[in-house]
This record gives sequence, C-alpha cells and structure tokens, in this order.
Amino acid sequence: MLLAMHFDGDANFALKAELGTNFEQLSAKVSEFDFYYPEKKTHIKLVKQAECFFAPYDINIKNFKVNVAPKGEVFIGGRVTQNMLDVAGWIKNVDLDYLPKDFKGIVDGQFKVVGATTQPTGKLEVRLKDFKTLASPKVSLVAKGKIVAVNNEHKLNLDVKIIDKEKYQIEDAYAYLQLPLKYKPMLSLSQIRPIKGKIVYKGSLKTIWGYVPLDGRKLTGTLDLFADVSGSLSRPEIVLQANTQKARFEDLLLGVLLTDLDFNLNLKKGHGEIDLFAKDGRKGEFSLSGNFDVPFLYHGKYKPTFEHFKEKARNLWYEKQLQRSMLIVDIQTIFNNFNPFYRNDFSATLSGEVMAKENIESLKVKGEINVDKAEVHLENIHTSSIPQLNIVEDSTKRIKRKPVGNHGNLDIKINISHDFGVYAPILQTLWKGNLQVTGKIQEPSIKGTLSAWKGKMNIVGSELNLNKGEITFDGSLPIAPHLNLILEHKSAGVQSFIILKGIAFKPELEMTSNPYLPSDEVLAHILFSRSVSELSDFEKIRLAGVLTSLVGFDINSGLTNVTKNFLGVDVLEINSQEGANGEEDINIEIGKYIKNNFYIGIEQGVGQQNTSGVLKYEVNENFSVGTKAGTEETEVGFKWKFDY
Repeated sequence: MLLAMHFDGDANFALKAELGTNFEQLSAKVSEFDFYYPEKKTHIKLVKQAECFFAPYDINIKNFKVNVAPKGEVFIGGRVTQNMLDVAGWIKNVDLDYLPKDFKGIVDGQFKVVGATTQPTGKLEVRLKDFKTLASPKVSLVAKGKIVAVNNEHKLNLDVKIIDKEKYQIEDAYAYLQLPLKYKPMLSLSQIRPIKGKIVYKGSLKTIWGYVPLDGRKLTGTLDLFADVSGSLSRPEIVLQANTQKARFEDLLLGVLLTDLDFNLNLKKGHGEIDLFAKDGRKGEFSLSGNFDVPFLYHGKYKPTFEHFKEKARNLWYEKQLQRSMLIVDIQTIFNNFNPFYRNDFSATLSGEVMAKENIESLKVKGEINVDKAEVHLENIHTSSIPQLNIVEDSTKRIKRKPVGNHGNLDIKINISHDFGVYAPILQTLWKGNLQVTGKIQEPSIKGTLSAWKGKMNIVGSELNLNKGEITFDGSLPIAPHLNLILEHKSAGVQSFIILKGIAFKPELEMTSNPYLPSDEVLAHILFSRSVSELSDFEKIRLAGVLTSLVGFDINSGLTNVTKNFLGVDVLEINSQEGANGEEDINIEIGKYIKNNFYIGIEQGVGQQNTSGVLKYEVNENFSVGTKAGTEETEVGFKWKFDY
C-alpha cells in the first residue's frame, strides 16, 4: 500500500512511504520525508530511502538519516527487541536558530546502546555550544549519560554541566540524575523504582535571569540553590532550598526598583515555605511570607496550614484541591511606606496588608491598602494610553460596559488619603476617598468615589478655584470611571465655570457662566475680565493659545475650525517643532484676508515674548510675496509653490 501525504501552510510537509502489514506487524519503506519552514529557513529532508519495521516487542529502523539545511545532520538506526539491543544515533552541527523555536546554539551529540536487554551497556553525550534564548547570555553545556549496574539492576546516570562557569560569574552549577531501567516487556524507564539526583546552582542571578522571557526587567545579585531529588518518576520527592541576599530588581518598563532583596524558599514533601523582603531604595519596605503546597509532590499525611478551615473540613477540602490544583497557597503581603516607583509621571507610597489563599487557579485575595501619598503628573505622560480631552464627542456612548455581579476572588479595600495629587501645567488638584476592588483576578472591578478637596487651575495668570470634584467608579467593566470636575472664576460680576465631565480618560470640556454667556465670552472673562469684542489682536492670540492648552497637550485636536469661528478670523494655524533645547516650540498665527488675495495676520510663540505681524500678497495660486516684522527680527521673502 502506498501512502502519500502533503501539507501546505506556514510550514510545508511531504511524506511518501510504501506500507505493508499483516495486522501483527507493520513495515514501511520511506522514500520521501520533507519538512520546510520558510520563516526560519529550516529544511529537513531525508537523505535516502529508509526502512522501518514495527511489531509488538520488535522495532527495527534502517538508515533514517536527514539533512538539516543550511547545515547539520541527524541519524538514528538499529533494532530493539524483547531480548536484544543494538541502536545508535548522532546529531552533527545542528543550528537551533533554524528550528521553529526562540533558541540559538549548535548541537552535537551521539548515543549507542547494545547488549542483552537484561545486561545493557550504553553511552550518551550531547554538547550544546553558545546556547541562548531571548536576552540570555551564551552558555555552553555538556550532558553525559551512561548505563551502569547497581545491585543487580541497571540504571541510567545523567550529568549536566556548564562549561567555563567563571565566564558567567558562576561558582558552581550542575545537575545529576539517576533513573532506574526495567526490562519487561522491553527496556524502558521504570516509573515506580527509586530515583535520585541533585541540582546545584551558586552564582550570578543575572545569568540565570537572562533565560526568563521578560524584556525590560533586570535581576542582579547571587543565588544559592540546592535540590535533592528522590522518590520515583510517578511520585517524585523534592527537597529544595533557594535563597538570595541583597539582590536588586529593576523594571525598566514600569519604572519600578526593588533593593536589598532577600529571598528564601524551602520545599519538602510537597509543602513549601517562602519569605521575601525588599526595600524601595528610600524608606519603604515590602515583605511576602507564607506557605504553599504542590499537590503533585505531596507525600504522607500532611495537614495544610490554612486557618480558616476546621480540622475535618480542612482535610476534606484539601483532598479535593489535590485532584484539581497545581498549587495551593497561603501568603501574606505587607507594605510599609513602600514606594518602588521611580517615574516622573506617577508616584505612590503604600501601606497595608494583602492575603492570598487557596488554589492558584481560583485564588482568593483579600486585604486593605492605604495610599499614604501619591502624585500623578499629566504633563509627563507621553504615551497613547493617556487620551486627550475632547470637547466635541460624547465618549460615554462609545464604550460598551457590563455590570459585575457579587461573585469573584478579590476583596481589597483601597483607602486614599488627602495627599493624592493630580497635576498638569495648568491644573493642580488633591483627592481623597475609598475604593473597593472585587470580582475576578483576571477581570477586576472597582467601586467607590474619589473626591477633590482642594484644587485650582491657572490659565495665563487667571486662577480658577475648585468648586466640585468627583471621580466615580461604578463597578462595571471595562473600568471607566466617571469624572465631574468644576472650576470657578469670578470677575466683573460674571461667575465663570470650566467643567470636565464624562469618562475620566476622555472627558468633555464645557465652559459656562452665571449669567449665561457663550463659550468664547466665558473664556475672555476668565482671562481678561471683558468681552471678546473688546480684545486686542494680541489678546486674541493669547486666547487661541489657551484653547490649545485646554485640549490635553495635543495641538492637533480639531479645534481650529471652532476657534476660527468665534474669533472671527479666516486663518488659525497652530504649528509645533522641536526647539534648540529639545523641547516643543508652539507658534500660533491668526489672520484675515482683505479682499481675495491680500492677507494680514499676527504670529506669536506660546510662552514667548516675540510677536510678529504678517503681510502677504498672493500674485497667483503658485506665487506670493510677503513680509514678517517682529519685535526681534524682520523677514522679507518670496514663495513659489509648484504642484506636480
């Protein structure tokens, strides 16, 4: 019977073989085996026809050799029966970079097992040169294996060592494992006979942390780790001890720093104890301590330490956890004036306690956190995750939200003191309040209210004081608090208000007054205590600059048309470019056409003293001549525009 298979997609695979069977044995002559993975330029191809024979207790493979392009070879062949062994294989110069994994390195190795099934002999050796993954350093490893006779039994000894340890600041690092072999019906690993082994690592945390797939995070210091392995493959018993001293963790993405990090971990018979202590580089401290159980490694009659269960109920509960959990924890976390944030846009000092209990798949987290002091500086936030203010669209209509029920694993109370400050170049506010975090860990819900108790807005020398401020979290998902912030200004018998309301990360901006005035008049009264009609051209430029600053640090927010209308001008251009000092320079120009081709305008930089008058005569659509006379310099020029 001829078997032909072909698959195309991200990877291409082709197989051709001639099969024969009598329902007790299967034979195959493989004439084609071709695997191609274009993304990694990997091509694995059979060198010549291979023959295979499979029967219950008899496996025979002849000449299965493949080339791994662009370089490397893999070969396996031989026979394994119920009574006899004669099998060998090798790998030559296989580059891991060409396999569909995020690994790099060169693999060489060989193995051979011969002799009677009850008296086997054999060796294994694999060398991995310059192995690395992601941001890890390159290390070279050698793994050796040998079948040895121990008390009338045969066992496979495996040793793994790092070559040139000193190069990677490693004092000692090795792994040893002895695995028992069984003979019936064929030679294989025993699942129930005793195993033993050791794993030792003493040296740089930076080296081993390089293999953790977390970009932008650094962990330095030293690690002492010792593990003793016993039991059996079906029920291993691991005694593990690990500790670090004075380590240092940096999260470059979040701007978080932990110093003086001491970590201790002990594991025995499936029960572990953990202690972690760290400082924030200032005066604050953080600690984590508790117990955990690994059901897979559980041995004997161990009584869990969870205090909220009675003895009998606790044991029944634990037995259920054994059947469905990978990890059970009882951990306490304590914050003491802890501020690990080293950022120019956000800072928070935390105190409190959080408990995490039960199985890791449905962890129950409960606690209370006090925000002793916090600051948010909006002007230093330069990511797209901070949306701009919007005075045109109703953002509340664009978010589909759903209410959250009472079920969940979280129960954390957050108390925010009087020292929670939110600052921007023109706005300063202080907040207080209480929040409750509930729901599921992967989908938390927040309910509560923050109230502004002090605040002011300063717009070009004009000050508005806080009238009212609330941020309300209603517990719905996604989390989108509702903002209602009112700032008040009084002058010349007019009570003016600037109101921010709506979804907090995309609120609407309104300007109103008592008695009622249009928006342009409200802003004119706030800035100059008089009507727009009484403003000079220079004051109108300043008015346009203020409107620019009110849209959340974005000068391209679609306000120019609105502004042009109420200022009564034909042109309002807001241009920005990087200045000599690396900061953004903003220039505003307003102007009006007299007749159809004569333009007069005024230009001024925001926050600058230089003001220029602009005159321009457009000869035709492609050619114009103009002059710009300023307080610091005067320019005359021609402009030719050619569209092609």
